[in-house]
Amino acid sequence: MTPSHPHVIRRNPQQRRTLRLTGAALAAGAAALYVVVFFVQLPHLHETDNPAPAYIALALVYAAGATLLAIRDDPLAQWAGAAVQAILIVAFFWLLALLYREGDQQFILDMAFLAVTITAIQFVLLGLLLRLAAGSRRPAH
Repeated sequence: MTPSHPHVIRRNPQQRRTLRLTGAALAAGAAALYVVVFFVQLPHLHETDNPAPAYIALALVYAAGATLLAIRDDPLAQWAGAAVQAILIVAFFWLLALLYREGDQQFILDMAFLAVTITAIQFVLLGLLLRLAAGSRRPAH
């Protein structure tokens, strides 16, 4: 008999698989969008402060995360993925504040749709990964 406490998340393999595949699709979408951002920034690659190479690195990280989510139900990887999302969200807003403070907000405004879409995906992934990671604990019998 499993406890009926409201904070106990019952392990449901089919639901977890659906959440993992949804997360994998979102991560793959983020990877694709980071490749698009790279190509948007590519013409400015000669500028010393152009972060274009970082976008390829982020695309690779998201592609690896998508693959891992699709093939394994690993709580440690899910906690790590949630931490990566939190770090990237904070870093984005920190960078945004710096750009506005320095008057360089046009950098983000040129890619506003991409920035908003990627950030929305990151927030959804953060919640999904936290749900998966927290729900991986089996309820006490």
